[in-house]
Amino acid sequence: MKTSRTRSSRATSRRDARLYPWEDATRIPDLIVIGAGYSGLTAALRAAEGGRRVLLLSKGLGTTHWAGGPLDVMGYFPVDSSTPVRSPDAALAQVVADNPQHPYARVRRGDLVEAFAALQQAAAAHGLSYVGGLDRNMMLPTPVGGLKPSAFAPKVMAAGELRPGDKALILSFNRLSDFFPALLAANLTVQGIEARGVGLDVPAIDRLKVMTPVLLAQLLDDPGTRKEAIRMAKAALGRETRVGFPAVLGFQRSAEVIADFERALGVPVFEIPTLPPSVTGYRLFNALRTRLESRGVRIIIGSQVIASETSGGRATTIVTEAAGQRGVRYSAPDFILATGGIQGGGMLAEYGGKVREVIFDLPVTAPESQTAWTDPRFLAPQGQPLYRSGVVVNDALQPLDTAGLVALENVRVVGSALGHWDAWREKSHEGVCLATAWRAVGAL
Repeated sequence: MKTSRTRSSRATSRRDARLYPWEDATRIPDLIVIGAGYSGLTAALRAAEGGRRVLLLSKGLGTTHWAGGPLDVMGYFPVDSSTPVRSPDAALAQVVADNPQHPYARVRRGDLVEAFAALQQAAAAHGLSYVGGLDRNMMLPTPVGGLKPSAFAPKVMAAGELRPGDKALILSFNRLSDFFPALLAANLTVQGIEARGVGLDVPAIDRLKVMTPVLLAQLLDDPGTRKEAIRMAKAALGRETRVGFPAVLGFQRSAEVIADFERALGVPVFEIPTLPPSVTGYRLFNALRTRLESRGVRIIIGSQVIASETSGGRATTIVTEAAGQRGVRYSAPDFILATGGIQGGGMLAEYGGKVREVIFDLPVTAPESQTAWTDPRFLAPQGQPLYRSGVVVNDALQPLDTAGLVALENVRVVGSALGHWDAWREKSHEGVCLATAWRAVGAL
C-alpha cells in the first residue's frame, strides 16, 4: 500500500465511523468527487442523474463564486491573438490539431453540448436562464468596459451584447466599491457604443458602512429597497435604449428583481460582471447544489483532503479534516479529481522548482526549473508557463505517469487540474471544466 506524502492519519475511530455519510456498507458511495467548482459539480450531476451514489467533498466553495457569470469555451486562439474567436465550434478542431495534449483533445463535441444542456436544465429549474451555443461567441462587457468573448451566459447578461450605435445607460450604486460606471461607460464609448455612467445614492443602501455585491443583491431582494432603487434609476434614465447594472439584481429572487426593473424602466435591463465574489456564481452554485441534493448527492463543504491511500495501482481511501474532525476516512470504487490547478490549490508550486498534485501525488507536467515558471513580461503574449502545469491524462481522463502508463486506474482528472492549456489566455475555462467532467463520468 502506498500512502501519499501529505499528512498521515490514524485508523478510523468509532467517532469517525459515525461521521461517515453512509452508515452501512451497502450504501458506500459509488463515486467520490473531490472539488466543488464547475468540473466537480458537473461530474457529480452526470453521475447522480445516471443513478450513481455520489459523495462530493470540497475544502471550499470552488471557483464558481469567483467567475463573472459568462461561460467560455474558446475565446482567443492562438493564445497570443488579439482577435476574438467568432465561432468556438469552428476553432476547436484547430486547437486540437495544434496542441494534441490540450484537454479538448480528450473530449468529443457531444460532451460539450450535453454538459452545457445539463447545466442549462439545472439552472432553469432554479429560475435561472442561460442562453448561447457553440456556433458563435457573444461579446459581453467586462467590469471595466472591455468586451469579452463568451459562448454561453445568463440571459440577463446576454442582453448586454452591445454593438456600435447602441445607447446604453450604465448604472451602479455609489456605496458599491470596485465598480465604476463612468469608467465603464467611457471605455464602451471608445469602442463605438454610446454609453453614459451614473452612480445612484439610495438611502436604504447608503446607510450601510460596508457594501459588497452579495450584500447588495440580498438587499435588492427586499421589495422596499428595490422600489427605492427603481425610482432613482427611472430618474437617471434619458434617451438610452437599454440599462446595464452590476450583477447584483437579486440574490434568491433575481428573476423577480430583474422583471421589476425592466417593467418600471420600459427598456431591456442587463447585468455586467463584478469583481469577485460573484453574485452570478452564487446563483448558479445554489441552483446546482439544489439539483444535486435532490438527486441524493451528499455534499460536504469545508472538508479538506489531507491524505490518500493507494494499492495495486488503484486509489482506495482518502482522509479528510474539517472543523473538529480530523482523520475521517472515505472509500469508493472510483474517484474524480476536480481540485483545480495552481490558482485553485490542486497543484502546489514548491520552493526549489517542483510542482506537485496535492492529493494523490500524481505526476505533473510543469516547467523544469523555477526560473522557467514565468516569463519576465507580465502580460506575455503566450501566457505564463506555470499556469499550463497539470496532470497528463489519456482519453478516459485517467492520469498517466512519466512513462505514459496509467498511474491510478480508478481516478479521473478533470478541469483545471489538467495540463497543457491556458484557461485565462484562451478564455476556455468553463468549456474545459464542463466537457472533461462530463467525459470522465461517461468513461467510468
